[in-house]
Amino acid sequence: MSQYLYDRNLLVHHGGVYTFKYHGQRLADKPIRDFVHWNSLVIGKKEFRQSSEFLHSIAAKLASASHRALVDFVNARKIRLMKKKKDALQYLLWSYNE
Repeated sequence: MSQYLYDRNLLVHHGGVYTFKYHGQRLADKPIRDFVHWNSLVIGKKEFRQSSEFLHSIAAKLASASHRALVDFVNARKIRLMKKKKDALQYLLWSYNE
């Protein structure tokens, strides 16, 4: 996960151009003079898909945990939900992959 965050920070704050900080985080085995301020991070299809899948998995886990906590809360307090609220609660489990 830290590698993803390093890459994200470099892209968002530096337009992908390698910095000294990024070099120390991810490119320490490469000579500084050949990378820092001269080259940029390139995100290909494979890296984009991996990042997309990683973010989707985080969102799915967050939605699932939220759904479970809300259901437990409703059950513990014996709250009766109207149909629209039950439906809304189920929408937390929706996935764009389905």
